[in-house]
Amino acid sequence: MKIVYTGGAVTHRRRDGMIEYSARSESHKPVRMERSMGDRLQYLPLYAISTMRNREEFAIWYNGLVRDAFALAGDDIRARFAGGSVDETARRIYAFVSREIDLSGNVLYFPEKAATTMMKRRGTPEDKAVLARAMLESLGIRSYFAFTSRRDFPDLRGFVSPGIFSHVLLYVPIDRLAGVWMDFSQAYNGYGVVDPVIEGTEAVVIIRDRTETRSVSALRMSGSRIGIKVQIDNRGNAFFNGGIRFHGAREDVRSLFQDVQSREEMVNRLLSKMFPAFSLDDYRITGLEAVDSPLELAIKGRAFSISTIAPDRIIISPVLNASEVLRHVDDRHRKHPFHLVRPVNESEAYSYILPEEYRAATLQREDVVRCRFGYAILRVSKSPGSNELEVDKEVHVNAVSIDPAEYGEFVDFSTAIRQAEQRHIIIEKPR
Repeated sequence: MKIVYTGGAVTHRRRDGMIEYSARSESHKPVRMERSMGDRLQYLPLYAISTMRNREEFAIWYNGLVRDAFALAGDDIRARFAGGSVDETARRIYAFVSREIDLSGNVLYFPEKAATTMMKRRGTPEDKAVLARAMLESLGIRSYFAFTSRRDFPDLRGFVSPGIFSHVLLYVPIDRLAGVWMDFSQAYNGYGVVDPVIEGTEAVVIIRDRTETRSVSALRMSGSRIGIKVQIDNRGNAFFNGGIRFHGAREDVRSLFQDVQSREEMVNRLLSKMFPAFSLDDYRITGLEAVDSPLELAIKGRAFSISTIAPDRIIISPVLNASEVLRHVDDRHRKHPFHLVRPVNESEAYSYILPEEYRAATLQREDVVRCRFGYAILRVSKSPGSNELEVDKEVHVNAVSIDPAEYGEFVDFSTAIRQAEQRHIIIEKPR
């Protein structure tokens, strides 16, 4: 038996032919809540008891749970999903299980049989993984259960127990060198996309009664790409036309638009958070049901308060969507580490079409902000002879854990991004 306790020492003694373990929990200091602290078990006393000596014993135990779970009517599966390469077949099965089987709560170690989940059309991520494996198996394609934990979960130094895992995945080898991770914890993510909180973690893959460790990776990077053209007239009125592409784990915004009755309202809500100055006139969604491509949102409408026209100049707010990084900034003095569990990858391009009298004006500006956690670049350019002002923004920050002593550097980094985004562009009218 193994015992882990993070609140103090564990002692043991022999008593009446048994071993008695004991631990004391007392005089713990209160934990002040801070933003992005990570899993609370990082700070609160944790104890756990396990009879599993190693990962192989976990594999044997889990195989017993799912031993009779894979029976399905193979003829129906083959008629509907067979054909093509392993990757194409796995993609079709993922599309069916992720979209046609409703998602219930993330509960582990209570797997339904595949036939039951197929009949109910509803299941947990574990139920979906069982169903997907059964479907793949009926087509002669191997797949393996894998277990991992959020990257902000405490490291228990080799302690093995079902309770140390937060996610179950299905690993499908595509060839001898590569494979695809199926993560059913989000209802509308794409094929090969995983929850960012587990991307890059080490997963325990169960292969018969033994295990292997593999790094969890996604087929597409999580992030967004924005391209907006804004036409500004002589009175300062502005009209926009462009689009937003959500890729990787950001594709989960599909869940907002599934209800046809509320779709327009949800589009307006999303845009009001990203672009407070926009009033939407029309939109179009592409890739709503796709599992192998990003979700794209085309938008068109009017913009307010992004430009000021004076007799001799025009003043423009260059960046219309504040960086997600800014939402993570808190008091620079922390007691606990800061956990950014989801990476930030933003690419934005704005094209401002100015009134004709500014065609001769010229402008070149670049703000570059770097730190050990990521970087941001904001470029502004306008060439003489063109009435187009171009603004490009790139922000990339990796998922990271930052010690309190280093958090001030992240705050300074975020503050510099905010200042660059809010720095107005002033273009004087050529004489």
